[in-house]
Amino acid sequence: MSAPQILWLARALPLPLDAGDRMYTAFLAEALADAGADVRFVGLASPDAPDAKGEEALPSLSFTVVPGGPRSQIRALLSRHPLVSGRFGTAEYRRVLGELLAEQAWDAIVLDQYALVWALPLIEAKAKGRPVLIHVAHDFETQVTRDLARAYTGNPLRKAVLALNARRTARAERTLAAACDAVVTLTEEDREAFRAIGAKGAMAVIPPGYKGVRVTERAITSATPRRIAIVGSYQWIVKQHNLAAFLEVADARLAEAGIELAIVGGAPAEFRETWEQRCKAAKFHGYVDDLTAFLMDCRMGLVIEAVGGGFKLKVLDYVMTRTPLAGLSAGLTGQAKSVMDHCLVRDISSELCDAIIALIDDVDQLDAMQEGAYAAASAHYDWAENGRKLLALVTGRKT
Repeated sequence: MSAPQILWLARALPLPLDAGDRMYTAFLAEALADAGADVRFVGLASPDAPDAKGEEALPSLSFTVVPGGPRSQIRALLSRHPLVSGRFGTAEYRRVLGELLAEQAWDAIVLDQYALVWALPLIEAKAKGRPVLIHVAHDFETQVTRDLARAYTGNPLRKAVLALNARRTARAERTLAAACDAVVTLTEEDREAFRAIGAKGAMAVIPPGYKGVRVTERAITSATPRRIAIVGSYQWIVKQHNLAAFLEVADARLAEAGIELAIVGGAPAEFRETWEQRCKAAKFHGYVDDLTAFLMDCRMGLVIEAVGGGFKLKVLDYVMTRTPLAGLSAGLTGQAKSVMDHCLVRDISSELCDAIIALIDDVDQLDAMQEGAYAAASAHYDWAENGRKLLALVTGRKT
């Protein structure tokens, strides 16, 4: 029996592998190929690594790179689709997709993230046969964009754009839910949300696996710096909003308690400079050469997303490097209960800060947290199993 032929459509190549959405896309596509499918990955060159070669980082996949770059935000506003769709659904992408659809009959087409809603009419018009359509939803973006538009209190024009984008996003996700034969979500909560907006096909909850460093042994002692870390990428406005909201509440509290807050990951220069001038406890470190070694000098790792739920891959970075985890409940949806039982979770930032301050010097409890979370997570997150689950969505309709 020949391998299923899969066309995987994404905004751009998921490189470098330095952000949660890129890693999920890259490793899920790779897991599908390793499970027995031929996967052709299509997208623009990565805006952050335009010369990166997909085959070098992800040799299980074949790649078609769409010429040219994304449109500007202003041009994307003229589209009827969400901003991200308007930016990456370029004329060149449409041309390349048309050629790929004419080239052969595909067993399945993956629409990776809601931005690919623009491709549905082209697939319907030009696809040979009837490929299985699978939407991979990294989040329930209807709620994320709506919550951001409501929470934003800055420039009125920007707030109006956010509200418009939220309406377009809700329409896009309803369209994808109705059109696709299957929807993949990272959490049970997102699966139910897609059901509520009209998804009637197969549903699969596929949380991330883990491919990073596993620290087999660690002891937190009084010599470990009184430092806590937030790891992430802050290029996206939602991430900036969440970090700013947390710093507003946490920085003074932590500074008074003598606790350093280390912010690790890329951020726009203007955002970083603004907050560096305001903060006492928080320090921006940018990208670090060895994240594991950096976390070994921290007593806790934080998840502080109050807006934009979904599965946070940074949780696995913390847990598998035996960094005790603390976070807001809104940012920890979809995590295994067996893991969360060993973490510090609070509903609001002020309560989380108070709990961190109370716990920071209890090194025995911190050690117990990292031991328990590591043991639970080690048995739970498996990319190979994820690949088999996704392959079943492709082959199930064919058998």
